Amino acid sequence: MNQAKHLYLVFNPMINKGCNYKTQAHEFYAELKRKGQNSFGDDAFLYWGKLKVNTDSEDEIRKYQEVIARNSSCGEDTHLYISDYHHFWVAKVESVHSEIYGHENTIAFYDNKEVDVWFKISDMDLVSAEFEETLYYLSQLSVKNEYHPQKIDSIHPYLGGLKFPMVVEDNLGEKYFKNLFVEDSRRLARDNPLIEKTFMVEQVNSNMKSFVLPPQVFSKLSHLVKKELLTVEMSLTSGVSESSQLHHKVLDSYLRILESVMNETLGKVAAEEFGNCLFINKDGNKFFDHKHEETVSIRDFEGQISIKAFVELLSDVGSFGNLSLDNLNREYSELVDYFQDELVPFIEKEEIIGLRAAFRAGQNVQVSRERVFSLRNQILGVGCVGVINNLFERVYDSKREHYLKHVG
Repeated sequence: MNQAKHLYLVFNPMINKGCNYKTQAHEFYAELKRKGQNSFGDDAFLYWGKLKVNTDSEDEIRKYQEVIARNSSCGEDTHLYISDYHHFWVAKVESVHSEIYGHENTIAFYDNKEVDVWFKISDMDLVSAEFEETLYYLSQLSVKNEYHPQKIDSIHPYLGGLKFPMVVEDNLGEKYFKNLFVEDSRRLARDNPLIEKTFMVEQVNSNMKSFVLPPQVFSKLSHLVKKELLTVEMSLTSGVSESSQLHHKVLDSYLRILESVMNETLGKVAAEEFGNCLFINKDGNKFFDHKHEETVSIRDFEGQISIKAFVELLSDVGSFGNLSLDNLNREYSELVDYFQDELVPFIEKEEIIGLRAAFRAGQNVQVSRERVFSLRNQILGVGCVGVINNLFERVYDSKREHYLKHVG
């Protein structure tokens, strides 16, 4: 499978110093979010402009258009990564243009400024608002493609002689605008605490990495899970602890987090081992050992595999005639043992499949405060190792052993 290529540029936050927003990116995000609330379909977009430094030729613009077309032909989104080295934004690019007619579909920042490339953006989110974390995300971008003669293993702020936008590969491979929680559509539809409560995020982030999720685990979480963790933990910090509405929100969030973490660990291992011989229905609720019109191979599946599907795979796999678990048991023995002996019994004992289905259906789930916090603690790792730590540690310990075995 060809790795998607994306676009990356930097901007100077000092140009709009003194305006009502922290940076032009914050202004753009706020306006795009407002427009998304008042528009539908193809009208919910804005143009991000790259200010003119050295005029981009039509050949360069065609290069960006080719990247978008190639990604689209493979069913991939094109991301525009935008950074001022303090913040790291990701935007979904629909098209690229050398000019636009009128400024009703962009922001006031661009008034009286020369722009030589316009990116049509339909969705956007802030991934990092902290210098060190932004450096981490930048370091995961590389330039190893036919569009640049210069090959770069890892991008950082001290590289000189770069011309933006750049065509890059994202080594994290995150599909920021796919694999969303099934209840959501656009990232803009959800609040982002990195924008609204930056100081509180720093406190919660620090506490989480100090007391429950060690940095080596926290860094491996997808941005979707990090954001959900920060959002729910901040609601606990600022909310009324005895509020039934808060308890409902906390449980819903932690069931989402559990399902996503299972996808990021168990799901990736399954796709790696059985990508072309294990199939799942389009709702992500049932595995099959054969392809039919309602299924897709798990390697090509872009949704969320449900907790129910993972658990039922244990009983279904016995009837899958063409599927052997021998290699999985050998290469990921600790992960398989944990899943069978600890995680599945936990899920069944706590009736998590039923709870997750009820939240998906929009039902008003009534659960005691004690049970909500017990589930939260067991998933996050408060007073115990926790599901998140167990899954990530076992997956990456197995990968490390596999690597050493094959290079040694």
